[in-house]
Amino acid sequence: MTRLHKRRAHLIGNEHYDEGHFLSPASVRADVWGLGQVLKHRSIGNFVSVQTVSDSHRRRHAGGHR
Repeated sequence: MTRLHKRRAHLIGNEHYDEGHFLSPASVRADVWGLGQVLKHRSIGNFVSVQTVSDSHRRRHAGGHR
């Protein structure tokens, strides 16, 4: 019998870079939130857990975007 695996994801989005070599992306939080919604959707990704982190050196949060 095949065992169903519980799918989990950890999404990391960085808006700010300390090096200055990169431009700040326009919509990191919205992109991470949107991808999380797709992964959690029952008929698309069906992930049981999706955690997001934005600018991890500044703040952390789980579940959605702020």
